[in-house]
Amino acid sequence: MTRRADIDRLAMPGRKSSEEAQVEARLRDSDERYLALFNAIEQGFCTLEVLFDEHGKPYDYRFLEVSPSFERQTGIADAAGKRMRDIAPDQDEHWFEIYGRVALTGEPVRFENFSTPLGRWWSVYAFRIQDPALRRVGVLFYDITESKRAEEAIRASEERYRVFLELSNEGIWRFELDEPISADLPTESQVSEILRHAWLAECNRAMARMYGYESADEIIGRRLTEFLDMADPRNLEYLQAFVREGFRLENVESHETDRDGRTLIFENSLVGHLEPGPGGERRLVRAWGTQRDVTAQREAEAALRQSEERYRSLFESIDEGFCIVDVLFGENGTPEDYRFIQTNPAFERLTGLDGAQDQLMLDLQPKIEPFWVETYGRVARTRQAERFVKQSRGLGKWLSVYAFPTGDPADQYVAVLITDITEQKLAEEELRAASTLKDEFLGLVSHELRTPLTVIRGSASLLNRYSDLPDSTRGEIIQDLIKESDRLNRVVENMLALGRLQAGEKPPTEPLLVSRAVERAVERFLEDQELKRISIGPMPRGVIAIGVEGYVEQVLHNFFSNAYKYSPPETTVTVLARQEDGFVRISVADRGRGLVKPAALFAPFYRDPETSRTTPGLGLGLAVSKRLVEAMGGQISGKARRGGGSVFSFTLPVQSPDSHFE
Repeated sequence: MTRRADIDRLAMPGRKSSEEAQVEARLRDSDERYLALFNAIEQGFCTLEVLFDEHGKPYDYRFLEVSPSFERQTGIADAAGKRMRDIAPDQDEHWFEIYGRVALTGEPVRFENFSTPLGRWWSVYAFRIQDPALRRVGVLFYDITESKRAEEAIRASEERYRVFLELSNEGIWRFELDEPISADLPTESQVSEILRHAWLAECNRAMARMYGYESADEIIGRRLTEFLDMADPRNLEYLQAFVREGFRLENVESHETDRDGRTLIFENSLVGHLEPGPGGERRLVRAWGTQRDVTAQREAEAALRQSEERYRSLFESIDEGFCIVDVLFGENGTPEDYRFIQTNPAFERLTGLDGAQDQLMLDLQPKIEPFWVETYGRVARTRQAERFVKQSRGLGKWLSVYAFPTGDPADQYVAVLITDITEQKLAEEELRAASTLKDEFLGLVSHELRTPLTVIRGSASLLNRYSDLPDSTRGEIIQDLIKESDRLNRVVENMLALGRLQAGEKPPTEPLLVSRAVERAVERFLEDQELKRISIGPMPRGVIAIGVEGYVEQVLHNFFSNAYKYSPPETTVTVLARQEDGFVRISVADRGRGLVKPAALFAPFYRDPETSRTTPGLGLGLAVSKRLVEAMGGQISGKARRGGGSVFSFTLPVQSPDSHFE
């Protein structure tokens, strides 16, 4: 029963006593105050009847009373008597659960939650009212959406700050003071107090790296005097200017040293944070700032100031390419091209763009990567410099690039300093490759030398221990010794040959009768290969090539060895030659498993991954063969053979079209 019903009951004629009249008066007075508060309260207020299903689960609620502020807070008009599911069918379940729990337990609850259909956040105080059996809840609430958005904005801002701090190329720092410093002190006194109390509380990695450190943690906590050499009067002037200019400076230099003692020049922008002291005076408590290393820039400027002639000399002679471009934007604001305003000779040598000045880039290189136009457009539009390393596929070079805005912003000019770091990149790649090859080499050599040595040692031990071995057994052991000795000798020969060729050794060449050189190589290979069959195919009779017979024999020996190593038993290998365009091509064909990675065949220590564990070898044979052939002025190749197998070939220059043996 509501408060109004109580008052009406007491007001019925014939039943009113003096005591009831007093109660009625008090109720009316309380009711008037309640209604006044009900109508005036700024927070939203309503009473609810929570509805439960047959299982005792709250599934909806009905609004009984709503304050005038209810509609202003929620935007829901004429809510009294209506169910929430009728007003907002997709209302979140947690609202029903919370109000149901309050109605059942009588325990009030204060919480913050989001209403999906209303799209707003609420701070809510819910409490049970009247008879518990009625399952009614009073709700006092107010809209906190804006504060929630503000909190989210703060979180987003802090995240943006963190990302900016990590990604910025500029040093960003915050110095704190052990004790606040009164801004009313004389300038000299304030500087003295700053030097005594200031310490680095925060910085990014970019700043740490400016001093030669890898992480910010290595320098956080250091005193200001560990960064500034106060024996340098320019640093004293720097701090005095900070105080004189009201604790705000832009683009002011400090002169410092890195961890190795090298002099650095930083361009700083900083602002001090002041708070009121007990007596109302302003006190400096911290300073924020950014710095960038302008050492190289200042050194260049110092040189340029000496004379325009020296500037021109530097401009013309520096190894770095330099240009100024005018970025051209389309109607939609997208950069579309750029025109060269100025270029130095190094730029032309580096890029191959002769006479580029006053020319459009897309006219010079229509297929240029969009990255360059987009990057220079961004620098021109944002007026923010960018430094990056980029591989230019069109030029086939690695470039270190520093692009920065220059001139009037309306001109969209960008200056670009380019350094060719291709050799550095190649050296890094070669170093990595050499390290990998070294590891592979050591592993392979260890295995390939140990295996024949083990057989040789074991065979020699048998011969030494058992003098009465049958002749047939002794002969087999001796053959094993010869075979493994030859294998060991071949490994050593390949390694020595590769070493000599890598050292640049150039053997003298001589005229060779091609057919005879091939026949001798076959004969020598078959001397110790009784079960092998080599078919000599067509040969250009009488053709004289220029080469080294020992090299030709070694290349063919490697070809034959590989052919039998990767071919089925009792296979026949074919060697043939033909003359073509001033060269003679000698080929060895087999019916083996074919080629897996033709491009990697001639790399040192390359082994077929599918057979490397079961087939002996260092992976040097083809690599050595390639060097031997190239040393004789020829070329080597390998390809798959039609019908299965592979064909390995090499060429030798022919001495003269008329040089034949009859």
